[in-house]
Amino acid sequence: MERQQYFKIRNLAWEVLVKQKVNALPINIIQICNNMKISVIKANINLDGYSTIRRNEKIIYYRHTNNIGRTRFTIAHELGHLLLNHYNLTNKEKEKEANMFAARLLTPLGVLQELNIKSAEEISNICNVSLSMAKIRYARLEMLRQRNKFQTSKLEQSVVHNFQNYITNYNKEHN
Repeated sequence: MERQQYFKIRNLAWEVLVKQKVNALPINIIQICNNMKISVIKANINLDGYSTIRRNEKIIYYRHTNNIGRTRFTIAHELGHLLLNHYNLTNKEKEKEANMFAARLLTPLGVLQELNIKSAEEISNICNVSLSMAKIRYARLEMLRQRNKFQTSKLEQSVVHNFQNYITNYNKEHN
């Protein structure tokens, strides 16, 4: 994936967090969708989820599982499909982009850095995501820590700013 496309996806996730005034973890993905006038419907389907537009109404269908982290990721992934407008891509590329969007939406690393996260398990618990996704995000968090690459954009600064009360309260309780 081109660097420019990566930044577009990352920034779109941050824009959603800022525009929706999200200020606490775990991210309330259903509320975000509702605020954006996107229906989220539990369905008896063979897929984890899919999204569609019917009569100008955006709809996300998802299969409920006992793994709430997986369900939340599925809904965020489908939101990514609806917002990314990815045309002229293979299905594999579209899925990769939607996965990237969902991960960045549900686990904003700038916020996790401010929380002084120390493990994938902590990410999984705080963000209510699967441990497998949390491990991937923790590896990315560690890489960004080595490079000191947090809050380098105004958009990420806005995300972290919106979470400031949450960050302060979390750090008082956990440090």
